[in-house]
Amino acid sequence: MANIDVNAAEWHSLTETDREQITSIMKEHGFLTGSDRIVADASAPPAMQVCKTAAKHLASVARDHKGISKAAAVQKAFNWCKAGCNIAEAGAVAACALVPTPGNIVCVAVAHAGADFCRSKCK
Repeated sequence: MANIDVNAAEWHSLTETDREQITSIMKEHGFLTGSDRIVADASAPPAMQVCKTAAKHLASVARDHKGISKAAAVQKAFNWCKAGCNIAEAGAVAACALVPTPGNIVCVAVAHAGADFCRSKCK
């Protein structure tokens, strides 16, 4: 996919074990492939701000797709690519619960950034 930027101060405050666990989660969910990596960026927004955006996004997706339980019920304009990105994000966010605080918050922010990039590649 691509490198994922994360707030530098928050990323550097985590233990090496937490950073490795977050990187592993992102690889398992397809947000990091090949030589992609998580990049500490001083200009990246704080993780809590990104988490709030992620929560709003996932809640909106859930509302939009409420009642769809099989492919036949999906509207013709349904974007399967974006659905895949959303599912990967939800899975990564769930896995982030395994990372001790405050790493779990940073993990959710990284997952949302990865999913945003994923969705940007959908047609």
